[in-house]
Amino acid sequence: MGDKIIMAGADWCGFTKKAKKEIEAKNLQDKFTVLDCDGDDKDNKYCKGVTGFPMFKTEDNELCYSGYGPLDKVMTKCKVKEEEQAPAPSSLMTMSQVVDKMGTFEDRLGQLEAQFRERDD
Repeated sequence: MGDKIIMAGADWCGFTKKAKKEIEAKNLQDKFTVLDCDGDDKDNKYCKGVTGFPMFKTEDNELCYSGYGPLDKVMTKCKVKEEEQAPAPSSLMTMSQVVDKMGTFEDRLGQLEAQFRERDD
């Protein structure tokens, strides 16, 4: 998944204008690509299937937020898909790596029991 969120909007739309101003005010132009789907960009692949403005899509052309909303909310929603994907195989830990990092279940259970005993004393 890419780093940009595509905003499919229309220059005449008040909510598109509002979102565009917010993008500029918060200096987020590097995070968003803004399209005029009722103007010069109407043939752009990201404008296909857009039924209202603005609509926010991933670079994979998947809808991630529909309508106007605070940009932090849009950015959170549009990154959800990225977090839901399974991690790349190289980032998976082996069981021995997990044990090295966290200890065994018995080790952790012993630590917790000791903490509870200290608290109860």
